[in-house]
Amino acid sequence: MKGQRNRLIDLPVGPREKSNAAAISPNLEPLISRILRCDGDMAVADFLGERLAAYESIVAAYRSGDRETLHKLVSPEVYDAFCDAIEARQEATRTVFSRIDWPEILAGLIDDNRMGVSIRFAAEYFELPCDCSGQSVVTKPKKHHSVDIWTFARVLSSPEGEWRLIATEAGAR
Repeated sequence: MKGQRNRLIDLPVGPREKSNAAAISPNLEPLISRILRCDGDMAVADFLGERLAAYESIVAAYRSGDRETLHKLVSPEVYDAFCDAIEARQEATRTVFSRIDWPEILAGLIDDNRMGVSIRFAAEYFELPCDCSGQSVVTKPKKHHSVDIWTFARVLSSPEGEWRLIATEAGAR
């Protein structure tokens, strides 16, 4: 995902609880190591940092109704589902994260065509309603706590090597 950071949305983020211990269970280490070797041999912390940046960008784009950013970061199926939810929602909101725990890899997959990783994200954030020009409206913001499992995948033959969100599981513990 090198060179894609310029396409991510910068958000004000509170402190992250980054653990010095690996955010991966020992039984997954061989599989995740193999996946990361296929992805340019990056470190687990760097990989998770990129997925965390994507998580923040996707949440912010979804809440604000930014379909262009979503289209770049999620699979067509996830994009359609998010667009349907955006259409059903009455108002756009701006998301401000107050805390995001360091993500944890829960599962991985690699086969002849693709590789994927499921990651647990736990966050606290505020939703600020926006007016039609996209400016935050002064009101009491809604505080949310979410624990989700997101699965990112990439096609091995893709020259760009882009990881995309392909599945979400909200309300995970």
